[in-house]
Amino acid sequence: MGADFGDRDYSVDHRSKNAGVAAFCGNSVGRRTGSAGRDIFSGSALVYGLAIFLSGLLCAVLRLRGAYRFAAITLSIILLIAHQRPAWIVASHRFVEVSVGIAVALALAEVWPSRA
Repeated sequence: MGADFGDRDYSVDHRSKNAGVAAFCGNSVGRRTGSAGRDIFSGSALVYGLAIFLSGLLCAVLRLRGAYRFAAITLSIILLIAHQRPAWIVASHRFVEVSVGIAVALALAEVWPSRA
């Protein structure tokens, strides 16, 4: 007795694509707010808290469900880790790194689908 898998669609489902879009958008929001927070204000707990709040508010206004946590991660890396380069360079590198990772993950999910 064998299972018939002929009628199943193994392409990337909408949940994976939505998660990829949320990660990409959150990364972009975190990059912008983190770079602005580090360039305009000196590093402090108040600036960090305000930047996290503004990232969440921006994600809510833009209706980017699930993007807030990605924005907070990117923002935290930009604001909390000491870097030798200007904030906009650090933010741009982080954005490119994460965006390439998202694109590769979605491409692999399309090419090598899960059969679960």
